Amino acid sequence: MTTRRDMVALDDAQTLMGLAADLREPGVGRDRLETKFIDSLSRLIGADFGLIELLGPRGPGPFRDTVRANAAGALLLDVLPAYHGYQAAYAEHPHLADPALVALGARVNGSMLTLTRAQLVDDRAWYGCDHVQIFRRAARADHCIYSELPLARGDSGLRLTMSRAWGVSRPFSERERTLVALAHDELARLYRAPEPDPAPPPAGGPRALSALRPRPSRIEVSARVREVLDRLLVGDSEKQVAYRLGLSRHTVHEHVKKLYAACGVHSRAELLAACLGGSVRVHVTDPRAAE
Repeated sequence: MTTRRDMVALDDAQTLMGLAADLREPGVGRDRLETKFIDSLSRLIGADFGLIELLGPRGPGPFRDTVRANAAGALLLDVLPAYHGYQAAYAEHPHLADPALVALGARVNGSMLTLTRAQLVDDRAWYGCDHVQIFRRAARADHCIYSELPLARGDSGLRLTMSRAWGVSRPFSERERTLVALAHDELARLYRAPEPDPAPPPAGGPRALSALRPRPSRIEVSARVREVLDRLLVGDSEKQVAYRLGLSRHTVHEHVKKLYAACGVHSRAELLAACLGGSVRVHVTDPRAAE
């Protein structure tokens, strides 16, 4: 059951928009942008450490190779030695593998997946495994949110892990998990190949006019698209929306594209800010109609 505490608030959406704007800061290298991103997201969700990993193509084992990694946070000096030790050990000693990552890898299937450690592995299995006793205790890192998404280039992937310090008893909430998913979607823009610009139209043509068109204050949508929007506003991913509403993921994605176009936005964070803040009012054209 979703409660108001679990929902993303307007302040959250506005913070995410600021975080997204920081990622697009011109003239700043990727490492610095990622470090700033981790620091900002850590403050937003109360994390003590963040790790970004660019993953290679899938192989026969449960894990992808890490092509590059970037980390930041208060636990950095504790985590890095444990992280490098883990990278060197798990290939030859499978029992040392992070059980949450094993569970995540088995469930990722073509779209982003963001889950807390508790959603992947129960407490008994977590605290009783060799991985936690050898690596997590040394790193002083416990509760985590794991998020992984595929990239178009060569079956690669992008993983974001946010952690709290060992001894912090409060697990991550559903709201915090949703915020990580939204932030991860913005982060992926650094890695996704930019789409080529279409050929410019004649001066004064449709593209020039659309650039001057202000964001609408009111849009009209079908009852089904409104249902999709309501699920997005409580933090569901497109995959979750499809499951809850009994739709295909392709249909949900098309509805989301319609919402982006109608609201004049380009990301989930912008959509949430516009709708939660009231700058765009959404009305149903015919409550009886459902696509």
